[in-house]
Amino acid sequence: MHFLLLMLVTGFGYSLVILPSEASVVDYFPDHFEIATTIVLLGSGVGMMTLPLLTEQLVMAYSWRGAILILGALNFHSCATGLLMTSSSQQRRILGEPTFLAGRAQIGEDHEETVSLINEQTTVDLHNIDDDRNDDGVFRSSAKIVRASKKIFLDIFDVKVFRECPRFITICMTFFTSAVSYYGWIVFLIPNAEAKGISPDKAVLFATIGGAANIFGRLTVGFLAARLNLKPQVTYCFICIATAGAFFCNFFTKRYSILSCLAAMNGFALGGKVLSSNLLCKDSVSDERYPAALSFISLAFGIGEALGAFFIGLLYDYTKSFDILFCVLGAANILESCIIIFPIIMDWIVAKVTTR
Repeated sequence: MHFLLLMLVTGFGYSLVILPSEASVVDYFPDHFEIATTIVLLGSGVGMMTLPLLTEQLVMAYSWRGAILILGALNFHSCATGLLMTSSSQQRRILGEPTFLAGRAQIGEDHEETVSLINEQTTVDLHNIDDDRNDDGVFRSSAKIVRASKKIFLDIFDVKVFRECPRFITICMTFFTSAVSYYGWIVFLIPNAEAKGISPDKAVLFATIGGAANIFGRLTVGFLAARLNLKPQVTYCFICIATAGAFFCNFFTKRYSILSCLAAMNGFALGGKVLSSNLLCKDSVSDERYPAALSFISLAFGIGEALGAFFIGLLYDYTKSFDILFCVLGAANILESCIIIFPIIMDWIVAKVTTR
């Protein structure tokens, strides 16, 4: 029970750190979004590469309790970086420089409308409350409360992003599916290697190899997107195909060198996916809706992780085979590529039909 509570608190804290740091890039670096996002997202790749080895050494030296305390102290530095982020944003506004927040005037007006709707005077005839034949005042009051509640919900969760960009739902579907393969690879990378006869000491190095390739993938996709102006949907589609190939190849080999290459391929591709998620949001919605878009794809990714963990665990319990499991994850990547590329294909077909 205590462990479950710890995981819930950790996940909640993680979301409070990740989303603001990624969403603020639009405000800080509007003209260099791709490069800035690449640098911001390198942190998790570095953590993927170093933390498995660091945690193993900390547990050996201080037991798991001491290791958790040290890792918590490292994470506590996010408070200091968060304060620096806020201070920089305030300084930009004081200097009168344009910021992302300035572009949210319409959203501010929506909030003012909500407040006025809540504070609107409602007149109810007390003599008619108990009269079933004349309760228009009660109905009017209830209708205003419902409208105010709806307005509050829309303002808080900013679901207008789906109205501005109806196809954004396909991006959410893509990252729901992506979470399944991402979670499956992270969790079963080392057990898969051990099941193929590789010693635990060597198997743990796959996490370091994958983490290093993950960093390289984020750098490569980010800088290519900035220099070549690549369309993020097409880039993401090719990344999914490469990831699927790496998963399928796992079925045919037990050699350490080849498995290392496959871990590097998956790490590279998954790093590119992480960066592409931000680029897809930026390409699909307006800057004002970018934080909301990031929130929704993070929500879709989190739900995909939870459900994916459940079904992947059931699949392994049923098949007792990591090879079959990795093939299913490869199929999930093929599905991702189909979902993300389908709107582009439809646009191309419509354009061809229209020009005839």
